[in-house]
Amino acid sequence: MRNHLLMKRNHLLFAAYLLMPLYNQAVNATPLPAGEYATERGWGTLSIKSVQNGKQAFSIDVAGTNGHSCGLDGQIINGIAKLTQDYSPGEICVVSFDGKAGQIDVGIKAGDEYCRYYCGARAYFEGSYFKQPSTCQQSNQRRTKDAFLAQYRKKDYQQAYDTLSPLLAQCSKFMHWYDEGRVINDIAITQYKLKDYAGCVKTLQPLAEDAALTDEQIREKLPPVDAETWLPVVKATRTNLSLCKAAAK
Repeated sequence: MRNHLLMKRNHLLFAAYLLMPLYNQAVNATPLPAGEYATERGWGTLSIKSVQNGKQAFSIDVAGTNGHSCGLDGQIINGIAKLTQDYSPGEICVVSFDGKAGQIDVGIKAGDEYCRYYCGARAYFEGSYFKQPSTCQQSNQRRTKDAFLAQYRKKDYQQAYDTLSPLLAQCSKFMHWYDEGRVINDIAITQYKLKDYAGCVKTLQPLAEDAALTDEQIREKLPPVDAETWLPVVKATRTNLSLCKAAAK
């Protein structure tokens, strides 16, 4: 009886070993979709490369609060990246990548302090990253802004407006709030040049609340680095609102 049980156990183990390669093939057959991803409000970006030798290269960049940031890269194997520090190879940060329709959820094990090595004190990289339309990828955004600036400097205001306004409409979900504020002001001043004063005022409405605050109130509202970065946007908004409201009368 005992020999019969051992034979049965060994048969099951053998079957399990036969199935393991099939399971690994199934996992490897569904890699994460390559491309550029971003969090809502654009505080983090994720780049995933195509599979090579069963691995996918990735990189994550994060702009956190008050100038703190995260930066990490490595190789993903079956949805997991294991990152080690050169000076302390025993300290491993394990990052998980869970692909869903149009997004990748990035996470770490609860309480994993080794992953803090890659971030400043007021930044983190865990969260949902969404597949961006090609228009919204950072390189394409830069090209759009460069084209807008060239057209604006040539005083081709209608063409400049037609170039930049779709960027805000399509990509505001993925823009960092600093960047969105700058684009809003660029669109608004272009509307002013086109004598669309009411449109200018409407475009600036998302920034009007902060524009009504004093510089000191902005500094009280935000951490120091964020406040100093945001103040030029606030000052531009005050100027542009004043111009457009006066011209609309």
